[in-house]
Amino acid sequence: MNPAEAAPRPHLGMAVLRSLALVGLTLGLSLVIDLVLLALVPAARDAFAGLFGWSTRPEFDPVLVVELALFVLFVLFVVAILRRSPPRSWRSRILFGLATLTLGVGALVLAACVPRVLDGFRSLFALLGGNYTLHWGESGAVLVALAVLPPLAVLLVIQWGRLHTWRWIARGYLALAAVGVYLAIDDTRINHPLTMEENSPSFPGADQSYAVLMRYGKQHPLGRDFRFKAPDRIYGGPGVFSPDAKEWSDWLTRNRADLEADWRELAPVWAWWNELNAFDRIGDLTPARLDAEIITFQPIRSVSQHACAIASLQALDGHGDEAFATLLPLVEVSRKLQPSARYLVRLMIARVVQRMAVSTADFVVKHAEVSPAAKSRFAAALAGDSGEAGARKIFSMEYAMLNGIPADLRLGDFIAAGTFADKDSMWRRPLNFLGPVLYNPRHTLNRYGELTAELEALAAHRETDKIDPRMESFIREENRRVKNRMGSVLLGGMVPSYRKLVESYWKFEDERSAFRSRLVAALP
Repeated sequence: MNPAEAAPRPHLGMAVLRSLALVGLTLGLSLVIDLVLLALVPAARDAFAGLFGWSTRPEFDPVLVVELALFVLFVLFVVAILRRSPPRSWRSRILFGLATLTLGVGALVLAACVPRVLDGFRSLFALLGGNYTLHWGESGAVLVALAVLPPLAVLLVIQWGRLHTWRWIARGYLALAAVGVYLAIDDTRINHPLTMEENSPSFPGADQSYAVLMRYGKQHPLGRDFRFKAPDRIYGGPGVFSPDAKEWSDWLTRNRADLEADWRELAPVWAWWNELNAFDRIGDLTPARLDAEIITFQPIRSVSQHACAIASLQALDGHGDEAFATLLPLVEVSRKLQPSARYLVRLMIARVVQRMAVSTADFVVKHAEVSPAAKSRFAAALAGDSGEAGARKIFSMEYAMLNGIPADLRLGDFIAAGTFADKDSMWRRPLNFLGPVLYNPRHTLNRYGELTAELEALAAHRETDKIDPRMESFIREENRRVKNRMGSVLLGGMVPSYRKLVESYWKFEDERSAFRSRLVAALP
């Protein structure tokens, strides 16, 4: 009897079970390899972050994917030859290497005849480039490489080293489990606890003013369906809604009829704004959720721009007190929106409105007589100094919002809840499953808290030139970590460019203080 025939055949069920075990081990080890590549290779990080909307979303260029497939087939071909007839001497090894090199050079020469294909070869080596800027199709090829090459490498190692026995499979799973435990270990506590209620306390009656404010929320009918648009013809030329521009007066008089007609159309929004002004304070009860409803900027922008235009027309007509009376609700409501603000959007909307009102008021006093009583009321509305506390709050409110999100929220649900991905994203369930080894929520929040404390101090001391370098170094440090990969991606997407915000904040603080001082100095 043939010895091969005498050897017992492996049971089919055991063969299938071992194949499944090898597939699971390959996928797990490939994930670890990908995490290492994402930590080491900037091009890979950029392509990966693009999946979640923080950079250019990748496109899968068919030509580049075909090139990658051909490259994989070439590697498999070479390995198959080496397995079938491995070189036995140095001479045969050299000949085999020269033959392989000839095939590679031939492929490059062939690609040189087709510029499109030659350009595509860059993407196959993009993983090696530190400062290489990916294009859409190239980032797609990089993602395919991350998905294909690590499993291929693991399978080749297993096959080449004959590591497919149950003993080696068990060792592989033990090593994978140890790495998984390391990746899943999170910080034991939050080092800088800060809730939205602590950062922006509510007050008795806050719910009433908040309810009035949110009539123009993004999910409320008035805010969702707001469709006001001024005639295109009035947007042409310099001076458009710019009280600081020297062409402001000419633009106003040229478009007076349209502006007055639009002002009448905005009467419901202006009535809502004055209803808000009836409250001493305007509360903010926005919950700590990434998909929390916020106020709609478009109606506020439209009514504030047109109120400034109408006030300026009143000044040109010689009615200074009426102009100040028109501007006063803009200042008073915007000032009331700031102290309780829990979201940066609300804070910045309030400051934009207030800044335009102050610049318009400066235009009014230069073109019309304003009574001391009107100046006194306006100066009183501008009283109070946000100062360092206001600068710090630019950062603390974002941190407080993240601190209020439940730490046990699964990763896929966390991403889908915000604006970073579609709620029906294909990544939601896989990220929920892999969340523990990809995302450490408390560690992420602690790192963000450390950064927030540093940026608050820089903003409070007007050291705006140090903000961007510190943020860049922070993101760079996070990107180089293997552990907490999705935490690094989330931090890279959530942290906006604060330097301009802080500069704008302090610039307007100075402008407001200077204008108020001029008003007070002009009083008898």
